[in-house]
Amino acid sequence: MGASITLAGESLIAQKQGAQQSLVVSRFILANVPGLNPSGPVDRAAPKPVAHLVATYNVTQKGYVNPNQIVYSLMLGSDIGDFDWNWIGLETAEGVLLAVAYV
Repeated sequence: MGASITLAGESLIAQKQGAQQSLVVSRFILANVPGLNPSGPVDRAAPKPVAHLVATYNVTQKGYVNPNQIVYSLMLGSDIGDFDWNWIGLETAEGVLLAVAYV
């Protein structure tokens, strides 16, 4: 599984740090991108795959690990679905795609 902070996310983190503002990660975006190689590197410059989005959900839980690590999670009940996804994105309150994982 490839995962990375996007270039837009990296820029937003720097902007927020410079302005002494908090970064709010608010949504998970799930997509099913045809032909995506889950073991390949994440394209950090790629936009959201709008044509292939299957769902968007608010972050369920978040946690602090250390100054360089935080955790965001999404809990989906058994009553949600039926769909497949191979692309997971984290989006900020401003609508910036912060991080992407290929699964």
